[in-house]
Amino acid sequence: MLKKLQTSGDCGDASQGRPLSSSQPPANDDQYKEVCKTNVGIIARLPDATAKQVIQMRLEAQSRLPPDLRERDQRVLTKAIQESPYSSRIMSLLK
Repeated sequence: MLKKLQTSGDCGDASQGRPLSSSQPPANDDQYKEVCKTNVGIIARLPDATAKQVIQMRLEAQSRLPPDLRERDQRVLTKAIQESPYSSRIMSLLK
């Protein structure tokens, strides 16, 4: 099954310059916030140095988004951090 999925080409191949595609509609803000909260929880459990690197990469990727998507990402990510039980840990890593 895994081999079939890997070779089917249904999702494109980013390494070959073909975009990944999906038949699913984009996530709404609440769905995206839940994904962000999951990621925040994972990052919060990493050692400090690793967590800081992940956060830095995440913020760098965010800065490369088109302005409308960047604003959405900042807004939803901020809300996810605020609602997370790990908010104080993440905020301390952002300093």
